[in-house]
Amino acid sequence: MKKESSYYLGIDIGGTWTKVCVFPNSEDSISKTITPFDVEKYFTKVKSNLNQETRVMDFITVLKLGIGNLGLNDNQIVGIGISTAGLVNFEGSKILKAAPHLNVLKNEEWINELERIFKCNVSLINDADAAAIGLAELGYLQGLKTIGVLPIGTGLGCCIWRNGRRWRPGKLAPLLGCVNTPYGTFDNFASASLLAKKDENNDLLKVLTASSFKDERENYIVALSKLINSAILLYNLTEIIICGGLADAANTCGFNLEGKLNKGLQDLPGDLGKDAIIKVAKEGNRLQLIGALALAKGCSYIAMIKKPKRKANPINKISEKNDNNQDMFEMFWQAEQKTNLALKECIPKISHISENISERIKKGGRIIYIGTGSSGRIATVNNESTLEMYGLPKDKVITIISGGVSNATVQIETGYERVASAVPETLLLNIRPEDVVIGIAAKKTSYYVKSGLAFAKSRGALSILIKASSIKKASNYSNEAIDLNVGKYDFGYFNRNISETTIKRVISYIASFVKSSMVKEC
Repeated sequence: MKKESSYYLGIDIGGTWTKVCVFPNSEDSISKTITPFDVEKYFTKVKSNLNQETRVMDFITVLKLGIGNLGLNDNQIVGIGISTAGLVNFEGSKILKAAPHLNVLKNEEWINELERIFKCNVSLINDADAAAIGLAELGYLQGLKTIGVLPIGTGLGCCIWRNGRRWRPGKLAPLLGCVNTPYGTFDNFASASLLAKKDENNDLLKVLTASSFKDERENYIVALSKLINSAILLYNLTEIIICGGLADAANTCGFNLEGKLNKGLQDLPGDLGKDAIIKVAKEGNRLQLIGALALAKGCSYIAMIKKPKRKANPINKISEKNDNNQDMFEMFWQAEQKTNLALKECIPKISHISENISERIKKGGRIIYIGTGSSGRIATVNNESTLEMYGLPKDKVITIISGGVSNATVQIETGYERVASAVPETLLLNIRPEDVVIGIAAKKTSYYVKSGLAFAKSRGALSILIKASSIKKASNYSNEAIDLNVGKYDFGYFNRNISETTIKRVISYIASFVKSSMVKEC
C-alpha cells in the first residue's frame, strides 16, 4: 500500500477472531459501494484473546496488531467503524451490555484511546446491524418485507429490517440469542463454535462434512430450524438471512445449509411460520466488515457538521400577558394570517422543489422523511396519509425517526437520540441518486436530521430541509431548503403547533403535486 494514501478502517470484533480491513479514501469513495472483493483486497484477522480479565491496553494491542499487518501507519486512518456483539447505544458511542468475555468493551476508555491514537471519528454498531448494512449496500434488502438478519458464530445475533428500517421496539436490538428455554439459550442452540467443538480440533468444516458427525449435524439443523421458526413467529418475519462464521464455513465446504434449514422448517409440526424463506448469504462474515466500512465512510463525511452537546428538552411556558380568552384567540387567528402570507412567499420555491421531486419519483426514486421528536411524528403521520390519500406505492414513501419508528407513538427524545447520527439508518435504506430525502425541523434542526441529509447528499440524492424558521448554513448538508418564516409568539405551545401545522401543509402540497404529476404521466 502507498504510505501517502489514507483509508477507512472496518473492524469486526468476534469472540474468536478480530477481523480488520480498510477501504481507500478518494474523491469517489463516498458514493462507491463497498463489495466483498474490496474487503478481501485489504484484509487480515488476529486472535481476539478476549476474556473477563482482558485489559483495555491488551485489546488495543490486538487492534494495532491487525492494523499493522496491513502495513498502515496510524495517521493514514481517516475514519473507523467497529462491528461488535452486545448492545450498542443508539448514538453508536458505547456498548451498554455484552457477554462476560466482552467486559473490556463496556469500558469507554478503549474508544477514547482509539480516537486519541488515530485522531479520527470512531463509530460502533452491533454486529447484526452491521451485517444488515452490508446486505443493504449490496442490494439484498429491498421491498415490503420483514427480514431477520442472523449472524451466527460464537453466538447468535439478530437485526430486523422492516420496509427499509431497523425495527427496534424499546430502542434496543432484538435479543434473540438471550432467549432462555429449559434446555439452554438460543445462543447455545445456534452457536457454530459449540458445534465445532464436536471435533477434537474444533474443525467446523469437518463437523459439517464428515460422515462420523452425521447425528450431530442433524440434531443441530433441527434445533436451528426450531429457533428460526420461533423468530419468524416472534417478529412476523417473511425472510431470514443467515450470515457470519456458520455461513462462511458452509459456503467453503459446500454444505447445503440453506436447503437443509428450509426443509427443517417445513418438517416442523403445525402450519405457522412456514411461509418464510431462509437464505444463506454467500458473503458470510464479510457483511459485518462491509457494514463497518460503510459506517466509517458515512460518519467521516458528516464530521463537518458540529455535533451538539446533550441538553434536556426546554419546557415551553405559556405567557400570562393577556387574561382575556377572546383576545387570546384573536391573537391565534392573527398569527395564522401572518403565517399564511409567509407561506405564500415560499410558493415559488416549493413549486420548483416539487418539480425536482416529481422527476426523481418518475425515475423510480423514493421520498424519505427524516425527523426527530415532534417533527418525526409529523413525518410518520404524513407518510401514512400520503400513502392512503394519494395512492403512492407503499415502498415509495418511507420515514425514519431518531429512536425508531416503532416508538413513534411514545416520547422518543428521552435517550438523547436527536444528537445521534442518522447514518446507520440511511445506510440501511441504500439511498440512491434518484431518491429524495426531506428533513423536517419544527424548531431547531437536530444533528440526526442534519447528518441524514448530509449523507443522502453525499450519495447523490436530492436532500431538502423544511424548517419553520431561521435556517442557517443549510447548504453544508442539503441541496435545498425551505424556510417558512413562521414567527414567534407569546404562547410557547402555540409556536410549536403553528410550526408543525405549516410544515404539514407544505408536505401535503408536495405530495399532491407529485401524485398529480404521476397521474398526468399515465
